[in-house]
Amino acid sequence: MSETPGTPEPQQPSGYRPPQQPAPSIQTPGYPTDGRQQSGYPQGYQPPTPAGKALPVVALVLGILAILLCWIPFIGLVSVLLGLGAVICGAIALSRRDSSKVMPAIGGSLGVLGLVASIVVSMIAFTAVSNAFKEDLNKIPTEFSSGFPSILPSDLDKEHTFKLVTSSAADAVVKYAVGEQADSNVPIKGNWEKEITGKAALGLASLSVSSSAANQVSCEIFIDGKSVVKRSGTGSVFCLGSVRG
Repeated sequence: MSETPGTPEPQQPSGYRPPQQPAPSIQTPGYPTDGRQQSGYPQGYQPPTPAGKALPVVALVLGILAILLCWIPFIGLVSVLLGLGAVICGAIALSRRDSSKVMPAIGGSLGVLGLVASIVVSMIAFTAVSNAFKEDLNKIPTEFSSGFPSILPSDLDKEHTFKLVTSSAADAVVKYAVGEQADSNVPIKGNWEKEITGKAALGLASLSVSSSAANQVSCEIFIDGKSVVKRSGTGSVFCLGSVRG
């Protein structure tokens, strides 16, 4: 149908926009076009994890502490633990693909050096202290290390004369002990005596007499000519004398 000259064109409603054709999609090689957010790393690459970043630093710090403390005797034994920690952390970090290789290698090496040095220094210090202690021990006066008798009172640390006297009307057995001299089976009947000269432990002397029959028995101990104890009884009796009376 032909247009009549002078006929006005139809007017479009206010606010109307003609439909637009969608823009053609452009696909870039190597990048997805499905709207996913890009990570910024090439395909197949894994970004470092927090553990992969921390282990090399921990290994290096432990190794430095181990090498610094290992020179202090005894206290430096802490470097054994620090060195082991540095070696373990360094080995784990080196085995991971997402961690640095330089710091764990340096930290592990320092850890090994600190561990070995701390053991050597502590052994040298222990040997020196032990030798010094032995030298001081040898300087102690002999009167303090020569034994028990040297610190006894003078009257107990010298020789005395002990005289042991017993009597029994029937067969009896005598037992005595004075210092290193002692006997536990001395058969007697009637009067019996024995004299001993020497040192007695704590200045003591013991004497006993016993009879199977119910007869009268007695014992007496003299020390340096002085009677210190005398007893009598029926069947058996025991005497204990001391140089101090």
